[in-house]
Amino acid sequence: LDVFQQSLVHQRATQEPLYRHKFWGMSFPACLKKWFHTDRVSSRTQKHRQVIHRVSELREAGVKFKKGSNNAFWDIQFKNGILEIPPISIQDCTESILLNLATFEQCHLNISNAVIASYAVLMECLIKSSEDVRYLHRHGIIQNFLGHDNEVVD
Repeated sequence: LDVFQQSLVHQRATQEPLYRHKFWGMSFPACLKKWFHTDRVSSRTQKHRQVIHRVSELREAGVKFKKGSNNAFWDIQFKNGILEIPPISIQDCTESILLNLATFEQCHLNISNAVIASYAVLMECLIKSSEDVRYLHRHGIIQNFLGHDNEVVD
């Protein structure tokens, strides 16, 4: 897993620094920092929760989505109201690979930049319905090899 994870994220060292965010203790690329905001759950307990809006809600707010040109799937950019996300192929093994790599990043003592886990959490927040999947598919961001859009949501 270490070799595989390093082969996926080896370009990370030359890119912008990660922003340490209190979202399950994970690190996120600094370009994603603006997508997180804190909502107070209760003034009594002073607890916070993180909110990343789903694709359909972001679209309603005027955000446009575009297929990214970079091969590094974590190279997500937001400029002038356009969220640019590199394409990803979703197939039978995708869930297993992402879960194993995310778990490895969270458990491995020498890894402080949980790039794969951060990406998986972000995509999980963006994709909440088959409508979200269809929209990202139409824009070339998701290639669905599972068959049904609900399988990608799961």
